[in-house]
Amino acid sequence: MADRWRLERAGITNVYQYGEETLRFGGGRLLLRGVNGSGKSTAMNMLLPFLLEADTRRIDAAGEQAGVLRSWMLSGREEQQPVGYLWIEFARGYEHLTCGCGIRANRSTERVNTWWFVTSRRPGIDVALVENRTPLGVDALRAALGSDDVFASDQRPAYRAEVRRRLYGGQDLEQHLRLLHVVRNPRVGDRVDLDLANYLQDALPQLSEGALDDAAQPLEDLEEHRRNVEDLTRTASALDGLDAVYRNYARTELYLRTGEADGLVEALRTREREEADVRARQAEAIAERDQAAGAIEQLESNTRRLALEIETLKSRDAYQAGAELTHLREHLGSLDRQITVVVAEVEVRAGRHRDAQSAVDAARSDAEADLTSLRHGLSDLGRLGLEAGLSLRPPDALRVETRARPPDNLEIPMGNPEVEGSRRRLSEVRADAQHRRGDVREVTATREQVERALGGVRDAERRVADAEEAEGSDREDLARARTTATETIERWRHELHAWLVRLDDHRGAQGLAATESDPLATTDLAGDREKVTSTLLDLAQATIEHHRAISAALAVRHEADETVVSECRERLTELAARVLPDPPSASWQRPDRGRCLSELVDFRSDLDPGDRPGLEAAMEAAGLLSAEVMADGTLALTDGRLVALGGGTVEQPLSILLMAAIPDEPDGPIADAVKGVLDAISTRAEDLAGSAQQTVVTAEGHFRIGLLRGRHLKAEAEHIGVTARRAALERQRAEAKARLVEAEQALVATGAERARRHALVQEAVAMHQALPNARAVSEALLAVDHATGRAEHSLARLRERHRHQQSAEVAHGEAVDTSRRTASSFGLPHDHQGLERVAQAIGETLVACDLLNRQLTTVARSVDQWIRLGSAWDQAVEDEAAG
Repeated sequence: MADRWRLERAGITNVYQYGEETLRFGGGRLLLRGVNGSGKSTAMNMLLPFLLEADTRRIDAAGEQAGVLRSWMLSGREEQQPVGYLWIEFARGYEHLTCGCGIRANRSTERVNTWWFVTSRRPGIDVALVENRTPLGVDALRAALGSDDVFASDQRPAYRAEVRRRLYGGQDLEQHLRLLHVVRNPRVGDRVDLDLANYLQDALPQLSEGALDDAAQPLEDLEEHRRNVEDLTRTASALDGLDAVYRNYARTELYLRTGEADGLVEALRTREREEADVRARQAEAIAERDQAAGAIEQLESNTRRLALEIETLKSRDAYQAGAELTHLREHLGSLDRQITVVVAEVEVRAGRHRDAQSAVDAARSDAEADLTSLRHGLSDLGRLGLEAGLSLRPPDALRVETRARPPDNLEIPMGNPEVEGSRRRLSEVRADAQHRRGDVREVTATREQVERALGGVRDAERRVADAEEAEGSDREDLARARTTATETIERWRHELHAWLVRLDDHRGAQGLAATESDPLATTDLAGDREKVTSTLLDLAQATIEHHRAISAALAVRHEADETVVSECRERLTELAARVLPDPPSASWQRPDRGRCLSELVDFRSDLDPGDRPGLEAAMEAAGLLSAEVMADGTLALTDGRLVALGGGTVEQPLSILLMAAIPDEPDGPIADAVKGVLDAISTRAEDLAGSAQQTVVTAEGHFRIGLLRGRHLKAEAEHIGVTARRAALERQRAEAKARLVEAEQALVATGAERARRHALVQEAVAMHQALPNARAVSEALLAVDHATGRAEHSLARLRERHRHQQSAEVAHGEAVDTSRRTASSFGLPHDHQGLERVAQAIGETLVACDLLNRQLTTVARSVDQWIRLGSAWDQAVEDEAAG
């Protein structure tokens, strides 16, 4: 295993709910513990097999969730562009290899970009993926890794190839990864009995011929192995039989030795108690001896004192005189005493006879009582032996042979009873009871195993009940989560439909085409929520852009209208300040020109008013009105072209229709120049076709200047004469005012349209922002995933506990069978109460054996006392007869 890569560490940085977490594998294994919903499955989904195959579509175990990376990076965050890393580290000896993924999400576009890297550097040790608490971007990562590979999102095939090359020597892992996806799918158990075998078979590599030969060789040796197994089985069976025989023999011997040891222990305890009694009596005797020694010493002292007093009295005369009388009295008293002694001796011997007879009767009563008690004890022992199922019977009751002796016909035992045989039989019964106690203990042990197995069954049942309750609760939670998810999806669908209706109404009101196809017409709205949301946002954005384009055009138009209004106001102000209007002029004429002809002439009073507009129109079109009157009497334009030359004469000059009108200089040179010019211009229509040198204008609007000919008409005169000019000024003022009103109205209309369009833009933007988002749907689906994980975990736990319950029930059944067989083999009841009765009977049997042993001793002592007292009675009878 030293030449293989092994999982060493893994890391999650700023992804999902993890800040900067490093997971350490122990011996290539990792155990994650936590309550449901704490993120264990999510953490594993982040690492394997995701970092090996770089497939963002198959991150979750079920392979059904879309946008998992976006949800991990954006859900519950405030960052606009969060960056995170996932990486896993492998070790082989002293070599290390790290492969990982960088993730950047954009909240405004809701897009996720990934990049991938393979390096021999170790994150957090040789290279830092976070600087100043900020994860590195892709460029910073390239700079940090140096020559190691960093792959863009579209280079994931190259990343996968590099991972497989460096980790697995370039071997194809597709079948193994496919199997990994299959077995981690939470629904693999739905058809596990049908499909899993095929999945496992598909994941197996093709076997080589050598491997097949190696596999076939053990099959060829199978028969020889079978014979060896049969021989070993027979040998094992023989050894088991031998073991059973010697086990029973050893058990019996052990019980006998144990009984003997218990008897010796009991004897030792009896001797110890007797020794204690003797020591106590010895202490009492020593105390009595010491007390008697003190009393003797006191009496000897009194004796010596009295002897001294007697000697003193004897030496006196009175004593000598009465000594003889005293001697006679003493002789008489001695005779009386002898008679008394003889009578007392006769009475004592008769009393001894009576006492000995009474003692014999009492000893016989005691012995008979002890024998009766012994018989009852032996009877009880027999009954207990039957209850305990002992194979040995208790000893028979002791029998004491007696004979009647004269003269009182007292029953005196002929000898001591034989108790040693009874003691041996009691010892055997006791050993049998001890052996039986071992049998009971063995059966009790099997019963305890039954009780433990029953406790295991009850515990398994309780755990199954707990698991069923938890599974039911989790299943209900899953059903509620699914119902909530369905309701959330439907609510979101209705919200999206209402939003789309409002958008279509908005677009329809502005003449925009409605959506060609219904974006909500999908069978999996939740799965397509990103696509649906993107489509609706694009539609709203297109509406916004349409309104903004029109609004921009309206802004340009509004600015132009403001310019027109400003110009109209300036024009009206200018016209209001004038007394007379400007003479006609062309755009190319200089503003500092001298007086033009229109300012210096007026219609003659006799000219028909109907001819005036035509004449003025002809003169204006010919350039005469805007031509400057020169001091030499000529009429010239600004560019120097000569329009008319004064001083000539024509048949019908213009002077018959116009006259010079110069208020400040009616008869000066200018007036003469004007007259000369008017005289030189013809008004006769026939002259229009005449010489090119002649200037002609007619009241019908025809004109000719050199080679230029034409006609121009107008409704009324406005440049010739003060009255016409003033009227023209008024008309210009009215025109300017009307144009100003029109321009202001246009400005107001453009402003109103612009405001309306701005409101439409705002409305479209508000609709864009008000698009019901799918966050609630994602949370509901995530809740369903979590609830599904909990329900599946609870179901797996329930199934596992069902299996444990079945195993416990099987174990209980086996324990019951074992207990019954063991009890049956020992001839014992298998029930607890029966075993208790037998055990109690065995205990009482052992106690009874000990008690009967003591009763045997008591009976032996009582009979022996009976015999001794009988001998004393015999002696008393003989003494009485001798007296």
